Amino acid sequence: MKRIRDLYEEGVAAIATISPAPEADVKRLLLHFCQVTALDLIIDKDKMLSDEAVEAYEKALAKRVAGDPVQYITNEETFMGLSFYVDARVLIPRDETELLVERVLMLLKERQSGSLVMDIGVGSGAICLSVAKLGQVGRVYGIDISKDALDVARHNAKQLEVEESVTFIESDLFTAVPKDILGSLDILISNPPYIPPEEMEVLHEDVKREPSLALYGGEDGLKFYRAITEAGWDYLKPDGILVYEVGHDQGERVGALMLDRGFRHVEYIEDYQGFKRVVIGYKL
Repeated sequence: MKRIRDLYEEGVAAIATISPAPEADVKRLLLHFCQVTALDLIIDKDKMLSDEAVEAYEKALAKRVAGDPVQYITNEETFMGLSFYVDARVLIPRDETELLVERVLMLLKERQSGSLVMDIGVGSGAICLSVAKLGQVGRVYGIDISKDALDVARHNAKQLEVEESVTFIESDLFTAVPKDILGSLDILISNPPYIPPEEMEVLHEDVKREPSLALYGGEDGLKFYRAITEAGWDYLKPDGILVYEVGHDQGERVGALMLDRGFRHVEYIEDYQGFKRVVIGYKL
């Protein structure tokens, strides 16, 4: 048996050099594996934990020491207030991506209920399933080239009880998307791979544990934006909307691609650091 205090202090010391947020990571592991509450971590740090709880925690901590992201260890991440299962088959949802989802939900409120939405590159399903759960939609199409990622997304769709409104398609961008969807989408969304090679080399070790297929965006990071912008135009209604998440320095370049394709009223949403993180264009 050990005290919460001791496990916490030992855990923080063990991962201090490898984690950007060791205190937060250790708290998540304690909460998940030791059946303690957030209040216990504040006012009852001398509470003794059972040998079983200590063993479970120490096994989890060893995985963190080995470099596994804490989300893959707990198989959980919260996004838009919803709980998503995640593992090494998919990217871990990021806080900044909530900006994209929040704007899509606003755009859906401005349109008639029953809107058709497509998400290219669903991963865990964080974007498309949040939209299906929280938005006024008729159907959401989730597209991904990875069968493994789609398996995770289907698990999350069942967990969030939105299976009836989501259709998943295994496809390399639009190659396997049925042609009868052409010209029918209200909103097309994508947070595609956008990291260029020079940045791939200097990613934090945690990020290197995530699937490279979902990270690498070609020689300049814009490979998928070009392809989706070009082909996506034909899948949108005449008043359809294209919404992207982009890398911290890619906003205006992606906006230019959209303007060249014919999208108008291109707008940018800045993240909390002032980077143009979301780009929106209208097919008029």
